[in-house]
Amino acid sequence: MKPSEIVTVLPGLLRANLVPIIWGPPGVGKTDLVGQVAKVLGWLLEIDHPSVADPTDAKGLPMPDADGIGATFRPYGLLRRLLSATSDTLVFLDDLGQATAAVQASYMQLILGRRIGDHRLPDCVHFMAASNRTEDRAGVGRAITPLLNRAIHLDLDVDAQEWQRWAERSNISPEVRAYLSWKPSELLGFDPKTAQAQRAFATPRSWAMLSRAISTLPQGTEGSLLHPIAIDTVGEGSGTGFSGFVKIMRALPDPTRPLRDPSAPVPEDPAALFALACSLIEQSKSATPKQLENLVGFARRMSEEASVFLVLGVKSSHPKCLDNESGRAWVKEHRSLVLDALTAGV
Repeated sequence: MKPSEIVTVLPGLLRANLVPIIWGPPGVGKTDLVGQVAKVLGWLLEIDHPSVADPTDAKGLPMPDADGIGATFRPYGLLRRLLSATSDTLVFLDDLGQATAAVQASYMQLILGRRIGDHRLPDCVHFMAASNRTEDRAGVGRAITPLLNRAIHLDLDVDAQEWQRWAERSNISPEVRAYLSWKPSELLGFDPKTAQAQRAFATPRSWAMLSRAISTLPQGTEGSLLHPIAIDTVGEGSGTGFSGFVKIMRALPDPTRPLRDPSAPVPEDPAALFALACSLIEQSKSATPKQLENLVGFARRMSEEASVFLVLGVKSSHPKCLDNESGRAWVKEHRSLVLDALTAGV
């Protein structure tokens, strides 16, 4: 399922006190989706990590009774907070598949029985989980069968277009967005067979980290440090491709000319074309209405993919940039490709 589809179905499942589990490879945004859903619902969010938990975390510590004969489990930490909850609370069990069978069993009793000894969980407490898959070789063992059979399993797929919309909202660097618009297949380069040997590999999470890392480079060192930082964050292949792309972008002759002249030359090389689009998106943030119209006119002469990337990037800063003759012509020419994106408010 696409991220947007999971965000759509989760609120109803959680309100019905069903237990969803999101499955997917490392770094694809499982935890971020849960945060989005908690915000949509207006619920408190408690994140727990069963992979480093003990069975007593989900049932309490056994304490001797006063008579010295029996023992009572005393809740502590998260469990104690949940038992006293008075408002809707979403408990997210992250990396559940990495937990031992004993820990999974103790959480299963809490989630499904909703009772620990004499203590009963309030109805306002809701549960969900996420995990990598066994085939990801991320330290995941098989989840215990009784738990699997009592959960709803949602497989998270990486979608490049949805990621671009998220990246725009999240201030991911224009260079990263432009490169992945040109090379969308490199958004996820995770290979479980080689991931441990490579250490760094491309995922939505590592691309976001690279975006932040770029902004920390001291002025004047980008040329020498960008390549090593890139390959140490997203891996050798993707990092080399990205740093080469940025080099092309920074060598463009007068990237502001299309703001003045819609008949400016259009680069034939795809990398240079997307690099130019990236630069123009940044330049357009302070553009006048006339310059925006020139820019849309220039975009009409670009390849479809580069044109859509450029215009939608400009539209995020100037929602009315298509309210002119060139803009209306552009929408008509690209209607089938951009309808979904425009509807989503990009």
